[in-house]
Amino acid sequence: MGILTNYSPDFVDVIFNGITITGFADGTFIEVEREVDTFTKKVGSLGDVARTKSLNKSGKITITVMDTHPVNDALATVISNDEQDAQSFGAFSMKDRSSNTEVRATEAWCMRVPKVTRAQATANVVYVFEAASIFIHHGGSVI
Repeated sequence: MGILTNYSPDFVDVIFNGITITGFADGTFIEVEREVDTFTKKVGSLGDVARTKSLNKSGKITITVMDTHPVNDALATVISNDEQDAQSFGAFSMKDRSSNTEVRATEAWCMRVPKVTRAQATANVVYVFEAASIFIHHGGSVI
């Protein structure tokens, strides 16, 4: 017999620099990935394999929100402040309360001002953050 598991997007909590990010767009609304592979390999002429561990734990966080949501004002202020003082980076965290999945970064910043689009219907705003070091834990369902 199979195992019944649950997921709910409203159980995903995202915080950047003290701002609780909500107003996620339909579809994929958050993606987190490391910049480089954890290990690289080198194969010798006789088939021996050596692997080298990367100490680079930096990465990228992409968040997509609805363009009509007030969270855009808060994020725009942080981005503008960071352009002015280069001090408005901050902690990032994502916790999925329906699983043990969690992401943490102590030093994250928005890579660029998001693109502005307007059309007949509402659109999305895509924020791309970089982080000096990202902890990622994929967990299974807990509800």
